[in-house]
Amino acid sequence: MKWIAKYDFNQLYQLTDQATALDPMSAFRFEDFIAPNENTIILIGNKDLNSFDSSHIGDQTVILISKDRGKSYQELTLPEQEMRWIDTSNDYSLVEAQNRLPDNSKKISQYLLDNNNLKLVKIDEYTSDAKINYENFNGKYVIYSNRGNLKLINLLNREEEYPLPDDLNNQPFYLTSQDNILTLHKKSDH
Repeated sequence: MKWIAKYDFNQLYQLTDQATALDPMSAFRFEDFIAPNENTIILIGNKDLNSFDSSHIGDQTVILISKDRGKSYQELTLPEQEMRWIDTSNDYSLVEAQNRLPDNSKKISQYLLDNNNLKLVKIDEYTSDAKINYENFNGKYVIYSNRGNLKLINLLNREEEYPLPDDLNNQPFYLTSQDNILTLHKKSDH
């Protein structure tokens, strides 16, 4: 994308150990970037905490958001160690992050990010053996699966939810929305 400006992350992260100079590009592992509209860039990934402070070990998930086509970024940090994915629309993004537990299982957290005011709200937390999934987020609704039981949930108003037929578990589909009409479309095989 031609309009994305090259940004010097050194200006964003100037505080380091006094004895070392930080190379922010080596301290971050970016997982993905999304441009939900023409002015917004969202970078997701993990940062190595030891690169910023030698008394800390481990990683922390980070979301870097630019509302001005990459000229400046705001950092949102999450307490989790690993960023999993982000699914975004023009106004909202659904974010998944996780922590590895001592028994090597995972605790997964789901967040809803308001792309306009950058407010981040945790909407769910569960262990990986819970067999919970959030899929097909369209900016308002998401398909929620708990051990195969499917629901369509409005993430902006959690009281609005609709059970879906079990046979959708074996059907590839995606969710679209125009005003108040929701449509499940079968994905094409090609």
